[in-house]
Parts: sequence; C-alpha cells; structure tokens
Amino acid sequence: MSLAILILPLRATGAADSSRFRVYAGLGAAYPYGSLGTQSVYGWHAMGGVALVPSRLSPDIEIVIRAAFDKFPPRDGLSRSQSVYELGLDFRFRLPYGSDVRPFLLAGIGYSRLSLKKPADDPPTASDVTENDLSVSPGIGLDIRAARSARYFVEVRLVEISSHFYQNFQFIRLTAGIRL
Repeated sequence: MSLAILILPLRATGAADSSRFRVYAGLGAAYPYGSLGTQSVYGWHAMGGVALVPSRLSPDIEIVIRAAFDKFPPRDGLSRSQSVYELGLDFRFRLPYGSDVRPFLLAGIGYSRLSLKKPADDPPTASDVTENDLSVSPGIGLDIRAARSARYFVEVRLVEISSHFYQNFQFIRLTAGIRL
C-alpha cells in the first residue's frame, strides 16, 4: 500500500512530462493445471502494480511493473502446498472498441519464486523446496469505466513457470480489481 501512496501524488500533481502513472490492485482465483493440477486444488492470488502510459506512443499502451502472490493448498494431505511470489513486467494493449468497456491484450514476463511446503506428517528428513524461475503470462481482459479517473478491470492470464522441480508449473489467474 505504501507504493500506492508514493505514486498517487505524482499523478495528482500533473507532471509536465509526457507520461502518466496508474496504480493497479486486484484479487482473484488461481486454477492449476498440468503437473501442478494433479497435486493442488484451486487457489487464490493477490496482485498489484504500477503502470506507465507513454503518451507519445499511444494512450492505449501501458507498461506495467507487477507483483503477485499465489497460494495453492494441497489436493490431499500427502502433497505439498505451493506458493508463488512473482515480480513481472507486462505490456497491455487496450483495443479501440467501445469507450466505457474496453478489451485489452496483455503479454508478461516475470521472475518467480516457488515455495513448496512439506506436509506436517512428512519425516523430519524431508525439507521444503524453494526455487527461482522465469515465467511468461499472456492474457486478455476488460477495462470498465467506474469514474473519470478510476476503472475496474477483469483479466484472465495463463501463467507458465519454467520450473526445475515440476515438469510444467502452469495455472490460470482470474483477477478482478481497480485501476486508479
């Protein structure tokens, strides 16, 4: 939240340069599939970010620095619970359809930290697993006008992490949030 407090005054002062900042925050569901889907049930996530809108290029293009946290509980008492911490860079392209509701495409790349917690009944020799990997995340969504300076958004994003522990660590993020 302190990041939002730092960025909002920059936007409110109407900086003289040709770019604008926007702040994003959202929550949603995370649906595992692939090898992750065999070990986890549906999870949840929180996501936030700061977008730079370079006016010279187009007001419909945003470059977003994003942070996200995903949590997947185990499917049964025997598998591990998984957490994903991600710092990413997204490119959002708002399509020129409509004014109050606008679709967008997004493409993202990120640096992810996977944390796999052992079950409580594992032997003491078993340990938690943590690894750092790259991720890619294409997606689609809708921007919905709420007020002059605020918009709601809904997006669906496929996240694939190049994990060494899993053959393919993949899940779908469904996010609803607000953009200021």
